Amino acid sequence: MRNPRILALDCGASHVTALLAELGASGRLRVLRHAVEPLASTGEEEGRWFADLGEALLRLRNTHGFAPQECAAGLPGHLVLTKFVRTPAVERKLRARVVQFEAAQNIPQDLAGVAWSHVEVHDDGSELELMLAAVKNEWMERLCLTVAGAGFQVARAEPAGLALARLGRHEATPSLLVDVGARSTQLVFNGDSGFFTRTLGWGGTALTRSLMETPGLDFPAAEQIKFELDHPADRAAAQAVAAYCDRLALEITRSRLSYGRQPNAVPPERILLTGAGSRLPALRATLAEKLGLPVERLRLDAEWTNEDATADRTDQLAVAFGLAAAMLAPPGSVMNLLPQSRRTALLWRHRSRRGLAAAGFLALSLLPPLAYYQGRAAALSAQVGTVEQALRPWRQAEARHFDNRMRLETLAGEMAEAERLVRHRDAWVRFMADLQMRLAGIGDVWFDRLEPELALADEERRLLVSGRLLDAANPLAKASNESYERVKRLMESLEESPFIRSVTGERFDNQQPGILRFEINLVLEPEEPL
Repeated sequence: MRNPRILALDCGASHVTALLAELGASGRLRVLRHAVEPLASTGEEEGRWFADLGEALLRLRNTHGFAPQECAAGLPGHLVLTKFVRTPAVERKLRARVVQFEAAQNIPQDLAGVAWSHVEVHDDGSELELMLAAVKNEWMERLCLTVAGAGFQVARAEPAGLALARLGRHEATPSLLVDVGARSTQLVFNGDSGFFTRTLGWGGTALTRSLMETPGLDFPAAEQIKFELDHPADRAAAQAVAAYCDRLALEITRSRLSYGRQPNAVPPERILLTGAGSRLPALRATLAEKLGLPVERLRLDAEWTNEDATADRTDQLAVAFGLAAAMLAPPGSVMNLLPQSRRTALLWRHRSRRGLAAAGFLALSLLPPLAYYQGRAAALSAQVGTVEQALRPWRQAEARHFDNRMRLETLAGEMAEAERLVRHRDAWVRFMADLQMRLAGIGDVWFDRLEPELALADEERRLLVSGRLLDAANPLAKASNESYERVKRLMESLEESPFIRSVTGERFDNQQPGILRFEINLVLEPEEPL
């Protein structure tokens, strides 16, 4: 019987990696085929990223020979929220409720609107450490539609950080794995008591953007030049490279301090680099100097079926290899961020296949009609293939329709925000004109200060106002009763303003001759967009 195989797709911000593997005789993964296809975009616009991803997946199928099948998908760091939480260890039968509670407390969105899952990182009998991950349902649906448009079916989806964590679980030396991608950077600490991941919201593209500040240098040229800069002669380029390396070293230092404060944390004794952005020539030496640790390239522990797949050329295979390594992972250490509806559909599809397999075994026991059933099965398979071929353009059209709808929703949100800003601006202009009119109606009075009072969302909005009234009739004496009456008329006039609900907190100071100082609180009308 042929060993079970797994197809892993690392859907990165600037590339998609496909890796087909099976379990080798030595107990290690045997990589049968792998390929990397770049994306035209860098993931900064989700709509364009999904479109480019679909085109790259079609190239993987048509050019590199990856047959349509179920796959495991790795999600880039900028799409996934990950949280590490600790909770008292309870009985196994009660843990589902505990995990549900922790997810509701730590995922800052309604759980109905996200696809979420968890793995147990460490359990010492008294305390349980969990890794929670969540991604928006709409993004997962979009990804599944895009992958299906190329003929593949997502059976499992995991954060890239979890896939990377599997690569160091069996290392004898505690290590820090640094995966430098285009839009994000993954930091993965591995030790005897578990692992810890952190996602930095920037990657190699940040350096490319800095290099583009050089006149006449566009994105493709800057992307190519940065990997040729060992000791750049151009001063601006050298400063950009040094600043990028220093920034990464600083973030690693902060992450090491944060990780070191956790119970049972084991400090890393070396740094392993991977990812396309890690090929920056100056990066390895800078990290070794700044962090005081040996820095090495990550080497994948695998059996290779082709000679060109050496460890020195696998910078973009790490996440895909970690996804495939789930075949060797213990139960409970594998995550699936598919929406529940798709998990249910997948379960029914697998049950249907098992039912068909059972029917096949029954047919084998009936030798006389075997040829007939084989012919029928072949005919049905051909029909299924024809239907799948006919459905593929519709699935691609559905994915494009989904992209267009998401773009329209984004534009609608931007227009609503622009309209809100216009209303706020106009409201403030009308409010100031209203105040000016009421001050002029009293005469010889002005505001020295007008500032908002900090308040919670459900509290009244207030403006703290201080001002002065000139007693022109008594310039050398303390303010007269007439001055107090004029200020009171001002407050009554302010209460008539459509922008003001009430005036409170009146305070007066008549110590300066000829001047009556006052402070008041203006409670604003909540309906006005100030």
